[in-house]
Amino acid sequence: MQEYKAFLREGLERYFDIREDYELGNHNFELYASFNQRNAKYMLLKNVEIYAFNNNEYVFLKKLDRTFEMEDLKWLRVFLDENLKNIVEYDKEHMSSVVTVIFEAPMPDEKIQKQLSKFKYYKSFSFGLKGWVNAKVMLIDPVSRNGITNKLGKGDLDRFVMN
Repeated sequence: MQEYKAFLREGLERYFDIREDYELGNHNFELYASFNQRNAKYMLLKNVEIYAFNNNEYVFLKKLDRTFEMEDLKWLRVFLDENLKNIVEYDKEHMSSVVTVIFEAPMPDEKIQKQLSKFKYYKSFSFGLKGWVNAKVMLIDPVSRNGITNKLGKGDLDRFVMN
């Protein structure tokens, strides 16, 4: 059976810059991936730029040797609050960023699954005029080959679950 980290790496490597065994602050992750897209509007020539903006996506994989718990959701909110400035490449062209944190662990009980599906994280800069950040959280169980996510991640869940 293919290891989940290898499966995720294979799915992301075409578009993302990937680092394995990534450390941010005192937090360790099995995999970190970043995607940066710059869009610009020009007038006649490329050196006459009218505007430009960046969209970014960051993916973290954290493997747990136990069942996912409520404390993990609390940890995630604190982690994002404390490390957002180190994750997001924020400059004058920043528009939006999405941080996806994937936990690889066995499925918890329904109460915790419901709390995970309700998780929300949003941060705006200058009331959204200088961009914003949203967070997706996913719990993937490679053994049972299923996963759950919050509302923001519903459209992406299928590409992160091993078939």
